[in-house]
Amino acid sequence: MAMILEAFVSSFAELLVESAKKEVDMLLGVPGEIKKLQNKLRKISKLLADAERKRINDEAVDDWLKELKDFMYDADDILDLYRIEADKCCEGSSSTSSVCFPFPLLSCIRKPLVAHEIGTKIRGLNLKLEEIWKGRSDLNLVELTSHDKQPVTSQSSRMTSPVGEIDIVGSEIEEHTQSLVDSVIKDDGRRNILVFTIVGAGGIGKTTLARRIYNDQRIQEEFSVKKWACISQEFDEINLLRDIYDGNKNELARDQSKSSLEPEVESSLRGKKLFLVLDDLWTAKVWCGLLCNTVKSCAAGSRILVTTRNEQIAKQMMAVHTHYVHKLSSEDSWSLLCKKVVLTGEEGEIQHLKDIGMEIVKKCDGLPLAIKAVAGVLCTKEKTRRTWNGVLESTAWSSSGLPEEVKGALYLSYEDLPSYLKQCFIYCSLFPEDCIINMDTITRLWIAEGFVKAEGSSTVEETAEEYYRELIMRNLLQPYAESNKDRGEFQMHDLLHCLAQYLARDESSVVRKGHEAGSSNGPMKLRRAYVRGRETTEIFDVLVKQDSLRTLIWRGTQMSETQIDVVFNKISRLRLLDLVFSYIQRLPDSLGNLKHLRYLNMSSSQISVMPESIGNLRNLRYLNISCTKISVIPESIGNLTNLQYLTVNFCWSLSRLPNSIVNLHNLRSLDLFETGVVGMPAGLGRLQNLQLLRGFNCTMKELRSLSCLTDLSIK
Repeated sequence: MAMILEAFVSSFAELLVESAKKEVDMLLGVPGEIKKLQNKLRKISKLLADAERKRINDEAVDDWLKELKDFMYDADDILDLYRIEADKCCEGSSSTSSVCFPFPLLSCIRKPLVAHEIGTKIRGLNLKLEEIWKGRSDLNLVELTSHDKQPVTSQSSRMTSPVGEIDIVGSEIEEHTQSLVDSVIKDDGRRNILVFTIVGAGGIGKTTLARRIYNDQRIQEEFSVKKWACISQEFDEINLLRDIYDGNKNELARDQSKSSLEPEVESSLRGKKLFLVLDDLWTAKVWCGLLCNTVKSCAAGSRILVTTRNEQIAKQMMAVHTHYVHKLSSEDSWSLLCKKVVLTGEEGEIQHLKDIGMEIVKKCDGLPLAIKAVAGVLCTKEKTRRTWNGVLESTAWSSSGLPEEVKGALYLSYEDLPSYLKQCFIYCSLFPEDCIINMDTITRLWIAEGFVKAEGSSTVEETAEEYYRELIMRNLLQPYAESNKDRGEFQMHDLLHCLAQYLARDESSVVRKGHEAGSSNGPMKLRRAYVRGRETTEIFDVLVKQDSLRTLIWRGTQMSETQIDVVFNKISRLRLLDLVFSYIQRLPDSLGNLKHLRYLNMSSSQISVMPESIGNLRNLRYLNISCTKISVIPESIGNLTNLQYLTVNFCWSLSRLPNSIVNLHNLRSLDLFETGVVGMPAGLGRLQNLQLLRGFNCTMKELRSLSCLTDLSIK
């Protein structure tokens, strides 16, 4: 919230860059309105820290913040439209002037109609903001000292410690691991497939123990097939079956039904000795109603290991052995806290704080997840008694109004975040529970949403990666255990996902059915949607009414061209559109209506035609059309002067690039790995900001002028 407000105030300040305030006021016909708007926003911003703390327990404050957020989003959309107009004016005057200001609105507002429209909008914004300002009078909000201005904590050294090692908790975990491995690999003729369960409370370390068993060398040698499946409360049967399929998943049809997929999965596992982990199981129906019959053809000696919070599931699945994970002792809790606060191994530097630390871990009730979350707070602070006492006595421990499972340490870890990290953390809940997310993907989405502002000499991408690293260091995101280190994949623990989803509940939603998209008539409009459902018509009918959407991720959508045309006409405020794996074959001309769009990902879709109207997307920063059947990129793409990333991998139908591509002066990455492109447009050397260039056949003369190039791969 605060970050959005700061960005908004900053953008309005840029209105005055080209001229004195009086001239702008005169041209707009709204004397004093801009200054009034700036002053009111600054006053409100000083109350935000207190409002954010009180909203959890105070419904009136929560409603006031919702109203303010709606205002902010609407104002941002208005400002964005005038940025676009300013860019057009700048381009129009570029032939007569060598200088183009970063926000040249003055040249636009000299046009009477444009000036009148801007002036009317600003006056309307002021009237609305005045109502919001008056509404705060009964809320008893006060100015607090905010840490929103803290620099990003650079902790790159923390990222080098192997995650598996520092997450080992409890003095007996190695003993438990070896004992369970002994039981799992022991010959037992009772049944072909035996079930073992690990039972314990949320955040107690069940997954950590299961992962150690899964990675044990004896397990690796004993079983020919090893599979790991995370089972969320609202799991998808199709995705689960695909997860345990033992073969090339690309060979499976994307639109398969459960009944057609089950025999293929069964066939892929037939006669093989399987070790399958079902992590975080909420219902025995996953086993009894789906997987039991599917894996029955596996070889004798196959094993299923289940982690669950529910002891009854172990009985319903007829587990032959159940291991109970108990809470950590006080000493083990302190030991884990030390490991996570001081990753260098020099734990002696905080031993003088042990008495306070023991009180802190006592509040964590022996739950490793809670201890790690608090450690993520402490590792960003000075190692002094005063600072640690501040954490111990924080009011966030006792905040009510939250789901029971995320109170205390988890909410404390969120509350301690500066605002720029709060919105990035909350945004991650847009993805489904247990989803594996790539670092490059999430940072690009944060940037597209406007959450990231470049710091100092760093690029916005480098700053976004620092945000990501700090959330990892604070233990709010966890590196995916099976990921290659270079791939930078991560997950959210389901309890942290629950917290983030609760905090984002009014404006973000994972949509499986139409009613989950909410109503646009509520106090807060839906701004972000991740669609998982297969009921295309029902979800489509509801989503097109959500005209305030900024992010729409609908992977694998089977919308028709007619339906997508309606979407582009109705939901014109989109900043981010992800149609990966979609069945859409051609995009309609109405794509050009999405003037606010920053991010467009159509990779691995059936799309074969890109309309000329793509040239209207002047705000577009990222475009990915990899693994599509697109054969022609329109010349109008040369209008996308803000485009920085163009990815066209594995587009074998594409034989040439448009000549206008040399006009993309802000392009940093041009990736045509494994395409049918032959030859290069003349003038490639004009792309002075290019840092990555792959899959090209070009001359050394062209390359010599690309002084920023750091990654090159040519045919």
